[in-house]
Amino acid sequence: MAGKFVTLMIISQPAANVSTLRFKRRTLGVLGVILVGFVAFSVFLAASYASGKIDGARLARLEDRNRILNEELDDLRTSLLQQQEQLAEHVVIEEHLRLAADLEPIPKEVRMMGIGGSQGYLPDYTRVLSEGEKIRLTSVSGQVNQLLRQTHLQKESFAEIEETIAANREKWACLPSIRPVDSGYISSGFGRRPDPFTGKIAMHWGVDYCTWAGEPVHATADGIVIKSKEEISFGRIVVIDHGNGYRTCYGHNQENLVKKGQRVKRGDVIARVGNSGRSTGPHLHYEVQLDGKAVNPLNFVLSADRIVD
Repeated sequence: MAGKFVTLMIISQPAANVSTLRFKRRTLGVLGVILVGFVAFSVFLAASYASGKIDGARLARLEDRNRILNEELDDLRTSLLQQQEQLAEHVVIEEHLRLAADLEPIPKEVRMMGIGGSQGYLPDYTRVLSEGEKIRLTSVSGQVNQLLRQTHLQKESFAEIEETIAANREKWACLPSIRPVDSGYISSGFGRRPDPFTGKIAMHWGVDYCTWAGEPVHATADGIVIKSKEEISFGRIVVIDHGNGYRTCYGHNQENLVKKGQRVKRGDVIARVGNSGRSTGPHLHYEVQLDGKAVNPLNFVLSADRIVD
């Protein structure tokens, strides 16, 4: 029976008193196991707490990064929409130039520049992105790639137009293609607007350039003057026939500097800006007509580096 017990003697100083504690070996073993378990559990809790703090900081950084990336993605989508709008405006000008160069228009389905093939996610994307984020990302990526293909198509189209026009310089010289005035701004565009005198909605068949009286008015292409006179509505007006169905009109002039039947070149000064006729102030009314129908003059105003002399 003695082997089943463990005796623990405690001697206290300085009286040298002796205290005796007697434990069963089995009880002492259970206490030892409990003590070891308690220490191990304490170590585990301390390690978990430290690890939790590290993971929490890492999670916060990842959340901040995700927020910033989503904001940048939204900015990219906004910029992409603006680029698409600008491309659509350039397409309108391009189509007019293709028409002037006797080139076939590019079909709408070709301009879409569609592509084939399967579409999937990279393994990393599948692991870390939500379904909504995958859709947004692939949508923007697809639109960017399509915009690049459409831009490349338009670049090739402009190159084709320039090559054709360079081979037909005489015809190109007769195409209205520059601003009729050197300064000022557009005070009224092409389209429906309230009439400045009656207030009623009416069609404005040209573009009004507001600038100083006496500013030179330039012919926008080579041609022959077919009218240089004064009228009730447009006051002193000059009309030039450029051939190939194109005519340009310049109204409300202070004075006309050309006569009927006179041949002019692009850039020649043909009049001075004025306030004649039905006008509320000094400006130039400029029209472009194609086969007797007024068209938006701004579609025929090109930058200087695209004019072939």
